Amino acid sequence: MRGRGPGLRSDCVNRITSILPQSVRRVRVQDFHGRVPFQHEAFPAVLLWSEKSACTVAAKWFFYHIGQLEEALSRSRWIHDYEHEVFKADPAYARNCAQAIRNGKRVLKFVRNPYLRAFSGFLETCNQRTLQYDEHWSTRTRRMILMDLMGADSEIEYAYSFHQFVSWLGRQPKNGLDPHLAPQYQSFESRIEVESVKLEDHSNAFLYKEKELGLRNTARAARIHSSGHHHNTTPTDAAVANSVLNVGLPVQRRLEFSLFQPTAAAIADSPSGKIIRRVFADDFSAYGYGAEGASTQ
Repeated sequence: MRGRGPGLRSDCVNRITSILPQSVRRVRVQDFHGRVPFQHEAFPAVLLWSEKSACTVAAKWFFYHIGQLEEALSRSRWIHDYEHEVFKADPAYARNCAQAIRNGKRVLKFVRNPYLRAFSGFLETCNQRTLQYDEHWSTRTRRMILMDLMGADSEIEYAYSFHQFVSWLGRQPKNGLDPHLAPQYQSFESRIEVESVKLEDHSNAFLYKEKELGLRNTARAARIHSSGHHHNTTPTDAAVANSVLNVGLPVQRRLEFSLFQPTAAAIADSPSGKIIRRVFADDFSAYGYGAEGASTQ
């Protein structure tokens, strides 16, 4: 019986694949556009991801559950080094991801409210690292924004507001945006069944999903659930938020500087709300977010 196992499994996969919709069977590596999923036989789903949607936590969470987190962190504190230089380095890896989807494996994706994700992207372009790392995506983006606002090269320390940032965002072609600012949704998702999990719908969406997937609980593994690059923020009411969104954010700040964090509803009601709804229309539609900023599913 043991010798027949692989053959039986192959027959089963072939039967499953034969009954999947033709659209699923057309998923290819090029559909990922750089966002190659996390996939491993020891993990119960193919894990899609996007930048600025807890992708660092998702990577650590995934590696923990397949038993590779210690190896990853021993190589580099930056989990994405292991992700790209070791785990996903084999050219066959992306092809195997596409094949797993074509074979009908469950597909999971953690997603973030588009209003909050846009604000997070704005904060990253105002990060102090832009003064130190010329080639970082946030530095390059900051220079483009200032060039657009000023009409010429300017000192990178000049401040701009969230509304100015979103106005710039709305003038860019979506396929030309850095992935940290581009929509989360990718067109191939329309051809498969994606189980999206809204990060803001749970105190910890990863712990919530662990219980449902039958995975080991990581509530006490604090290092998994921190990305290490969050800003210190203070929640604020709508009246204050409207003013905050109009004020330029200084790049050089005290360590204890606390940023106001507007709610999704406050951003939705602001002048930037309409632009965000247009730029990220696919995210709102695909993942069930309402125009007012709340979840509709």
